[in-house]
Amino acid sequence: MMRMQPTPATPPALSRQARLVAIAIGLGLMALLGLSIARLHAAPTVVYDHPLHVTNRPVSAAPAAGESADATGGQPRLEIPVTFHDFGSIGATQVVRQDFLLTNRGSVPLRIRSAYTTCGCTTAEFSASVIPPGKAARITLTYDAGYHHAAGNTVRRGLVIRSNDPHQGQVEIWIQATLR
Repeated sequence: MMRMQPTPATPPALSRQARLVAIAIGLGLMALLGLSIARLHAAPTVVYDHPLHVTNRPVSAAPAAGESADATGGQPRLEIPVTFHDFGSIGATQVVRQDFLLTNRGSVPLRIRSAYTTCGCTTAEFSASVIPPGKAARITLTYDAGYHHAAGNTVRRGLVIRSNDPHQGQVEIWIQATLR
């Protein structure tokens, strides 16, 4: 005689209210996960230590003790996401400023070895000249249009930065403005 296996009972369909609760819980979990992911991609903390004022004369930052070599083989990695800014049309004597973020994506401190601007009409302020791993320095580039008599022209000025990044030892940031 052959025995028949009982067929498993199919689960009852979820009520409309239960489906809405499940959706709400799912959305809540997605929101929590989204916040965690957003924190991972948040801007790094800006450091304000060993500030540096830069003009068109090269400025060297003093090396900090013990930061030139790392026994583990770690390296600094300089990253500047935006290296150009166009102020557009400005007055012939106007002073304009733009902030740039310089981040150390490496595993040892990044040191600014030297920096200079391409003209006396442009200066730069670094919030720090030694940037720990995962941190950033804010660079404020200031352009004084009244420094020269350049009305009616488009001017382009730069900042040259030299660091201890072995793969990117020199980087440049440029600004541009059309003078009325």
